[in-house]
Amino acid sequence: MTAIFAYADSEVAFVASDTKRETSGYQTVACKTTRWSENIIISQTGHGEGLQRLVGEMLAWQHRDPKMLTGAGVVHAFKQLAANRLTAEIGMLKHPANAPTVSGTLVVVEAQRGGLPGTIFTLDWVKQTQVAQPGPVYADGTDQPAFFAIAQAKFSSMGPGGSGFDLAAWGLSCIDQAKAHKNGAAVDWPADLTICRPDNGVLVSVVQRAAGPSSATHPLFVI
Repeated sequence: MTAIFAYADSEVAFVASDTKRETSGYQTVACKTTRWSENIIISQTGHGEGLQRLVGEMLAWQHRDPKMLTGAGVVHAFKQLAANRLTAEIGMLKHPANAPTVSGTLVVVEAQRGGLPGTIFTLDWVKQTQVAQPGPVYADGTDQPAFFAIAQAKFSSMGPGGSGFDLAAWGLSCIDQAKAHKNGAAVDWPADLTICRPDNGVLVSVVQRAAGPSSATHPLFVI
């Protein structure tokens, strides 16, 4: 029950995600996006509690080696931990028949820097596979094909121009349309916005929670 909208280029990684999560019939607000490094953002869709624990375990591997702060490092940590975490989550279920519900995807958004194009790829928790996704925009969540179509259409109408590209406005507009979609009951406000980018020669990250599609947002979301 998620909507994730991502953008990546050589210098910028950005994710907008909704925060709706339902647990045992109760709706809660949950953070679904994690900053991995100065140039990588990870977002999640699927079995929320289990994926949050998986990402937490992966974060403990971050500083074992400088290479761990790259996309390859994310993949390495995932492959080391995903299978055992999946088995543990299934073992925690009260009803083993619900095992198929323990699944999910990590969306990894990386600004490569150095003039190289940004990359977006997904990690399937059950299959434990990595799939490269098209850029510069991508979407995932409850209805991936529909949400991806929203991302592309909004990028075409709101994308880079002479006055810059307001990634926050793009992301919030995408989430608003995803919520209005026929499967939008799985999506709700507030939304989380995360960006990794350079600012006056310094690599910075900005995280902001937006109450709705018209929320005022930080100027560094404009590239």
